[in-house]
Amino acid sequence: MVSVLTEAELEHQESELTRRMNEKRERKTHTAGALAEAKREVDHFRDSYEIVSAEDKTLDKAFKKEFADQDVHTVEQLYKLFKRRPRGQKQLKAAAESHGDLPESGSPFGPRPSSSRANSVAVRRPGACNGRAR
Repeated sequence: MVSVLTEAELEHQESELTRRMNEKRERKTHTAGALAEAKREVDHFRDSYEIVSAEDKTLDKAFKKEFADQDVHTVEQLYKLFKRRPRGQKQLKAAAESHGDLPESGSPFGPRPSSSRANSVAVRRPGACNGRAR
């Protein structure tokens, strides 16, 4: 009788462990897919950043050539203002917004609220991120 109970307990433990192992495999597959998607997105943003950076360098090099007919003091003043300008903000915002339009998949690599206030809004309104509805 004791061996029958022990065998039944072992079979139950085995089935439970098999179920848990299958769940872990499914989760691992899902996570691997999310990781691959995150890597593709990082590569895309890196490429976008490199393009914007190269354009910025080109503009920087050509700046003084554009004002060759002006006096040196004016060119230096304009160059200081040029260096303090926001760089690539419009392009980077557009890329971030298009990224934010992706559906929420529950992935650990998915978009996160950018502040505690946005996080509290996201908690109060499911489906909201950064204070705006999706």
